[in-house]
Amino acid sequence: MVASVYIQDKYYNSSSASVKACFDEKGLFKYLTSDGLPMQIEVPKDQYSEAVSIMEERIRTGKVPEVTDPNEAKNIIRKGNLTYAQIKNLGKENETMAKYKIIFEGIEEDEVFDTYEEADEYALYMVSCYHTGAEIFEMSNPGDYPYDPDYEPDYEIIEV
Repeated sequence: MVASVYIQDKYYNSSSASVKACFDEKGLFKYLTSDGLPMQIEVPKDQYSEAVSIMEERIRTGKVPEVTDPNEAKNIIRKGNLTYAQIKNLGKENETMAKYKIIFEGIEEDEVFDTYEEADEYALYMVSCYHTGAEIFEMSNPGDYPYDPDYEPDYEIIEV
């Protein structure tokens, strides 16, 4: 479970295999929450589009309980951060797969970056947004939320 969302990871060598793994021997979707609704299914990044199409067809044929709209497939299938090949190579020697995340004001952001520089650039963008938002907030509520232009939000870039 991630942020109160139930997620099943399905990393198979093809999008059809990744989606097929979500269905029982009767062909019905098997990963349901206690409410009977489908959990999200994370597939490799390079399989996402095809997996959504396959799930749309499964919904059309009534194989996903409580779901009748094929457009819901994009809410059930979740794009992973890595391709199938990257996942396969994670355990191999001499393969560097460093990824970076930002902790902004003590909160770990969801975004994952391929390079430290990309993460740093985005963190600086977030600082800019913070200042813009704080300034607008102060203007819309004078006296309630004083803006300190000298305050610099704290951020850290971590390797994941």
